[in-house]
Amino acid sequence: MTLKELEAALLERVRVWWRPIACVGIAGGVVIHGIVLPLWRQESLDLMGWAAVITACSTAFAVRTWEKLNAND
Repeated sequence: MTLKELEAALLERVRVWWRPIACVGIAGGVVIHGIVLPLWRQESLDLMGWAAVITACSTAFAVRTWEKLNAND
């Protein structure tokens, strides 16, 4: 396998998997910062801040859904 073929194969994998991995990371961040950390630190949850995070994250998921519906992959 030449370097150019290896580069093409890696680029294909990155193009296919970067969005799903990013969505999993975003969802994981919401869970960690909204549920796990407040429970672990025994603090109350800042509901306004968590609502802002969820709103920002849902926008990223909405853009991905819009791209899929319009076949802009």
